[in-house]
Amino acid sequence: GPALPKEERADWGEKMQALYAVILPIMIIVMVLGTIFSGLATVTEAAAVGVLGALIASAVNRKLSFSLVKSASMRTFRLTTLITWIVFAAHAYSTAYTAMGAESFITSLTEQIPGGKWGALFFMMFVLFLLGMVLDPVGIMLITLPVFLPLVNAHGFDPVWFGILLMVLLEMALLTPPIGINLYVVQGVRERGELTDVMVGALPFVITMFAMIGFLLIFPEIALWLPSLVY
Repeated sequence: GPALPKEERADWGEKMQALYAVILPIMIIVMVLGTIFSGLATVTEAAAVGVLGALIASAVNRKLSFSLVKSASMRTFRLTTLITWIVFAAHAYSTAYTAMGAESFITSLTEQIPGGKWGALFFMMFVLFLLGMVLDPVGIMLITLPVFLPLVNAHGFDPVWFGILLMVLLEMALLTPPIGINLYVVQGVRERGELTDVMVGALPFVITMFAMIGFLLIFPEIALWLPSLVY
């Protein structure tokens, strides 16, 4: 968005005072990521650590109450139920997809695409880019991964490298209209101006991601160097 007028900008005193409001959220982030990276907790267990941090933050702010915990628990229950059904549907879709022999059909279909394995890769990237304009990242993964992963393995691409490439494309999906979720988040924070201003402002980031995809295609080691140290 456009910069604030100088008369509306905060001075250093106000900025330092505003930092106090983010100390507790930063504490929660450190607790969650710290337990993951230190090996003390798995990702799922770290989520419970995050809940503990949120309860501590609520208590420090004197807002912790039974009604608050009950409301948060109900929202968590609804969200968990929603995700469970999505995962269930994804497994059903994947099983039906394999049982119908669609995997071998799609593989043979991509073999007809000019350019060999690189032609197939660019085709998959093009499909992901188009889907990114109308779907959220979770929906894109549920639809495409059962189809694309066998193709990636069949054409000899490193699945870790393809996963990094996929993540960049999904991040781009959050910035591409008409269903760019991050565009609407930024517009909601701005509370003024037009959404088209945010779309134009996001263009440099989309171009940067296109450049990153180019570097990943030319230099796969960018994505594979760190995992190679781990494995």
